[in-house]
Amino acid sequence: MGPVLTLPLLAVFAAWRSRRTRTLLFLLIPVAAASSLVVFFQPHDISPATVLFYAAIMQGMRALNRTMPGTVRAIPLICAAMIAVRVALAVASVPPDLSQPKTWARNSHLVVSRDLIAGRILEDGGQHLVIVHYGPGHDIHAEYVYNAADIDASPVVWARDMGPEKNAELVRYFSSRKVWWLNIDIDATLSPYPPR
Repeated sequence: MGPVLTLPLLAVFAAWRSRRTRTLLFLLIPVAAASSLVVFFQPHDISPATVLFYAAIMQGMRALNRTMPGTVRAIPLICAAMIAVRVALAVASVPPDLSQPKTWARNSHLVVSRDLIAGRILEDGGQHLVIVHYGPGHDIHAEYVYNAADIDASPVVWARDMGPEKNAELVRYFSSRKVWWLNIDIDATLSPYPPR
């Protein structure tokens, strides 16, 4: 729910005497309990229950309005400000900070940064090979290495770091390309290969 809508969602329990609220809780509590059993939970897994969460938020806002009316009036303004910040960041094309986690104000920095890196190395033209080094604690869902179907004709080829010997084979195969080193888990900076 994010930082703004969590309070009204929790306030729904203060309105449990209402028949509508009891019906919502009767539906929401099993959904929440079932989703807590999922090991690799993603928010889209419970998307069919979205309407229940929004209805609970509205009931929570009604309960808050009776006790703290100023809080409820501020929520739409805060949500509008959050949307404005989100749009401003998208329009400004501010380069993402890879050391920071994904937040409500940003798209996944992975896709944006991969595109930024490709755009930067293609400014001078030519063909390129980017060898990507992942550390042991890297998130397996944050993938940089994927290529077009016709790899040999691609302007940028992305490859995993396989150690000096295997990397040397790859560099020999793509001998006409400029080779880059990208260490994702340290500073995500691009440097010429081999790394120093």
